[in-house]
Amino acid sequence: MTLGNERRLDSQPPPAPARGTGRPVAPPALLLALSLAAATMLVGCTGLTGPRESFTIYELSPATPASQGASMAWQLLIETPRASDLVAGQRIIVAPDDNERRVYKGARWSERTPELLQSLWLRAFEADGRLPGVARSGSGVRADLLLASDLTRFQASYVDGQPQAEVELHAQLIDPRERRISARRVFRATVPAASAAIADVVAAFDGAMAQINPELVDWAVSEGARSLATTASDGVGSDSAGNASSRQTESLPIRRMRQQ
Repeated sequence: MTLGNERRLDSQPPPAPARGTGRPVAPPALLLALSLAAATMLVGCTGLTGPRESFTIYELSPATPASQGASMAWQLLIETPRASDLVAGQRIIVAPDDNERRVYKGARWSERTPELLQSLWLRAFEADGRLPGVARSGSGVRADLLLASDLTRFQASYVDGQPQAEVELHAQLIDPRERRISARRVFRATVPAASAAIADVVAAFDGAMAQINPELVDWAVSEGARSLATTASDGVGSDSAGNASSRQTESLPIRRMRQQ
């Protein structure tokens, strides 16, 4: 009897797993192998990407003097300067010679170079104070003239073993209604650096922009006023010069300002 009972118990199916434990559990050896494989893959990925490069961010803050000239009654939009891919990035370019271009390792401008200069010019026109409204192109502000430009050089170059900051800018004042160039001028500045240290090179760029910015503002304000006065005079027919000047300062901004 005892033997028969033991055989019947052995022939019964194994008990069902408890609720919630139906998922098979991997053996400890398999779990260890998977963990080692994942760690190996992580180390391999780190080796491929390499360590992150650390760098210092530099800003430009040239002096922005206020003007003593008379206030104007027209507004200006500043377009982002056009530049080649080499010049348009955030890297600080250095030219050891005429045929070679490199970048300073571990150094960046705070913005892409075109946006950096656009921000500097906004501050320069605001500090000058003669124009009642200056804004970035595309901001939705209506204006009488556009300031467009091509940035052809923005680099540190070596002359007799010493670095210097070089900036070259081709600027145009454009009538937004007719898309006609009203005036154009090339601005250049070269400022030697005190040493080859990147901080001194950046200071040289500050000096170069401190030369260009006031010249650019004075030129844009004077040429813009002349261009708008000529346009107003052409539109008033037999009006006197005094009436033409009055139209420039009173009616022109309302008549000419358009949505960009």
